[in-house]
Amino acid sequence: MVFAFGMVSMTTSAFAASDITGGINLVNSIDGADGAETEFLSPVVFYDSYFMLGSKFGIGTGVGFIYSETNDDEFAWAWTYPENNRNAGNYIMPVYLSGKLYMGSNPSMQPYAKLNLGYAFWWADDQVDIPDDRSSYDDGTEGGFYFGLALGLKVGILTFELDYSTFTGDIYGNYRYSGYSYYYEADVDFNFLSIRAGFSF
Repeated sequence: MVFAFGMVSMTTSAFAASDITGGINLVNSIDGADGAETEFLSPVVFYDSYFMLGSKFGIGTGVGFIYSETNDDEFAWAWTYPENNRNAGNYIMPVYLSGKLYMGSNPSMQPYAKLNLGYAFWWADDQVDIPDDRSSYDDGTEGGFYFGLALGLKVGILTFELDYSTFTGDIYGNYRYSGYSYYYEADVDFNFLSIRAGFSF
């Protein structure tokens, strides 16, 4: 879903607008250190606020929420039991700068493109962070640089978007196993392709 509201600025050509979009990820790809997980259908919600410079181009900020669930027996840890990481939840919150460009001359049906650049925060369920057969005393996940590109169509107040987004996170852990201390760290690449719908005005 997308909701937006406008406020008239001190000039006649610039105004503020906000969008909320919601939808589903059609394709999720999570490339971990020891394999790749793919899954189908997970929710996404995004909120964008723009300062429109005329009727065609706007710059602003946005925040989103993406939920993704692992669907593979191995994720990040090299020596984990098969059941540990299946169906573990990943909670991703991108915060970004955004540019939006409307194309076409028909105000009732306008295609547009959006570019988002920022940082994605990432939190994960314990079974992603900590293998059951280890004693961990410092472990976690970190987010990373976020990139998003969307193509959409505004029909009246309705919007429809196809969005690609990606970021690279980091998983790490200090743990003890068989009396020895170890440190583990690996990059994890997330890629999402989603469809969204909502309102914009």
